[in-house]
Amino acid sequence: MKIYSIFSSINGEANCRGQGSWVTFIRTAGCSLGCSYCDTKYAQGEKSGEEMDALDVAKMMGEEKIPYIMITGGEPFEQPDLPRLIVLLKQRGLQVTIETNGAHTLPKREEYEVDCYVVDYKLPSAEVGDCFKWENVAKLTIYDFIKFVISNRDDYNMAVLQYNRMKRRNGMPRYAFSPNLSTLEVNTLYGWMKDDNIWDVQLSIQLHKVVRLSEPR
Repeated sequence: MKIYSIFSSINGEANCRGQGSWVTFIRTAGCSLGCSYCDTKYAQGEKSGEEMDALDVAKMMGEEKIPYIMITGGEPFEQPDLPRLIVLLKQRGLQVTIETNGAHTLPKREEYEVDCYVVDYKLPSAEVGDCFKWENVAKLTIYDFIKFVISNRDDYNMAVLQYNRMKRRNGMPRYAFSPNLSTLEVNTLYGWMKDDNIWDVQLSIQLHKVVRLSEPR
């Protein structure tokens, strides 16, 4: 599998353990979507990352002091060896979260022993079209998040519409609205949510950017 980086830091975005919690990241390389606002484009190219065996990655994780693993990308579900990696991580007693772009069908819970999914819904500003797999909504639990990255008012209106639609299908997962900090002020999104009584959606700010953290490159 292609791995761009492995490093320990805080969770900067919505996840089951809470923003600011400590985690070990496994960033896979490569993603077929190419969202307009992507802030990890350095991990998207065909030549980015290096080939690593899933067993070697799992052994490294077993030596880490932080037993909470976030597999992100790139796009983890574009790595054929992802199922094997998850099995190896769980055998070592590690808690596993997968952050995915929403364009891939999630496996059944009994197939992947994943503790938490963070699933993106791509809004118009992402410029990737309608790629969300709606069948995934029914598979999510109270430990999972659906996240909307919002760049402008049109994005926000669409996010509210789809959030309400998702809640009617499955009331269990949690939801997060995250402002694209390059185009939308946090206070503006906060005001929209307050005015519209969006009380049960988390306002998720990219905490790692606020703290000015960086990852190995």
